Amino acid sequence: MSVVSFEFLGFLAALAVVYYVLPMRVRKWALLAGSAAFWLLCGWQGAAYLTAETLLIWGCARLIGRFSERRGVCRALLIGGMVTVFGAMVLMKALSQLQALPDGLLVPIGLSYFTFQSVGYLIDVYRGKVTPEKNYAKVLLFAGFFPQMTQGPITTWKQLMPQLDSPHRLSPNGFVSGVFLMAWGFFKKLVIADRLMPAVSVLVATAQELPGWLVLATAAMYAIVLYADFSGGIDIIRGAAELLGIDLPENFRRPFFAASIADYWRRWHISLGVWFRTYLLYPLVASRAGIGLAKVGKRLFGAKAGRAMPGAAASMVVFLLIGVWHGFYWNAVLYGLWFGLLTAAGMLLDPQFRKIRRRVTAHRGGAALMKAFGWLRTMAAVLLAQFFACTTSPGMAFGMMGRIFTDFGAGMTRNFPLGMQDGAVAIIAVLLMLLVDILCEKQPDLRKKLAVSPLYVRWTLLMGLMFLTLIFGCYGAGFDRAAFLYAGF
Repeated sequence: MSVVSFEFLGFLAALAVVYYVLPMRVRKWALLAGSAAFWLLCGWQGAAYLTAETLLIWGCARLIGRFSERRGVCRALLIGGMVTVFGAMVLMKALSQLQALPDGLLVPIGLSYFTFQSVGYLIDVYRGKVTPEKNYAKVLLFAGFFPQMTQGPITTWKQLMPQLDSPHRLSPNGFVSGVFLMAWGFFKKLVIADRLMPAVSVLVATAQELPGWLVLATAAMYAIVLYADFSGGIDIIRGAAELLGIDLPENFRRPFFAASIADYWRRWHISLGVWFRTYLLYPLVASRAGIGLAKVGKRLFGAKAGRAMPGAAASMVVFLLIGVWHGFYWNAVLYGLWFGLLTAAGMLLDPQFRKIRRRVTAHRGGAALMKAFGWLRTMAAVLLAQFFACTTSPGMAFGMMGRIFTDFGAGMTRNFPLGMQDGAVAIIAVLLMLLVDILCEKQPDLRKKLAVSPLYVRWTLLMGLMFLTLIFGCYGAGFDRAAFLYAGF
């Protein structure tokens, strides 16, 4: 079931009514029943897979709690659970990519998201940060809370379970805030992403015939599509959860305003970055290998470089895995390596950058100049990464990059795959999205302020947003409902 469908809206409305009508003590079980219905509507095989995986995680966590004094046993349970669920996930995704899945078998919806979330819970139990949950149904609800099943965000037990476990009263302000967020997500998905994506696909397929400036514009368009699609879907998910009183964490924070690669990844797919930093990067840095690498680095390159080397090496590993998470093909690997190299280089060269920054900012206007330079440098790196993301082979990616430097051109191509009317709508919609991002950057609590604004302001803005989506959105007869780009992970 797509979250961009009238079926989902009807399902959500029915569940919300049932949730708030039922007595407080049973409301969490209404969420579990509704989530189970959602899994089954998306396919019984996925529901069976989720059930089996959470049973394994629940059992391992319970045993870790029972044998907490025996670290060897606990470590074996942790490693065994992680290898099993990650191994199954990799196998399913690899067979799917190779089109080798047995007939009738489908990759469960949200496979990566509920697997990361489940493993995070198991690691937290092993570290003693979370008490093993006795009630299996709660672990199942935590891993399979239905709004998150499509594309996250990934949450921790401490973030989500206390909210799921507590009954929520209907909050008018929270309800309005959730509706606003959903409406904004629908606008980004249907008006921007689904309008631009067909044109981007045509441009990528014919890139060798395009002037270089249009190839560069194609990469920028793809970045906009990806942002509107993914962040729009997350807005719908977070808004749907808010209607039920659940506050899911923000997954995007205006990434195109970032002034460095590190800042970009603190703003883009935030929950995935937090997961990898918490459960992989920090342990790698603090491991024996990380400490040993720091000692070697200090001896060979000096104290500052030595301290940075474990983080740089761990970042390379993390981004390589993030690349592989996007798919088992070379472009995904290169995508991860590109960001890994940039992040590692930023860490290793940070002392030199600081010296330059101090010298430049000592002059009038220097701070603004450094900020502008940082933004341009970051956006250039992000644009180059899009060539790996929007193509299917390294040859295509490097071929598109080559067009920029060998035949930049100045003219307009014939048969541009976006009509005048669609182009005008897309430009205005993107500018509106940019304006809202600017306002949110300056006032992060803007949506909360809107939720308590005068009634006529709320309804005017909400009706206007819904009207624009209904009039200019790409849906209905003549349109193929496009799946979310990150729903396949």
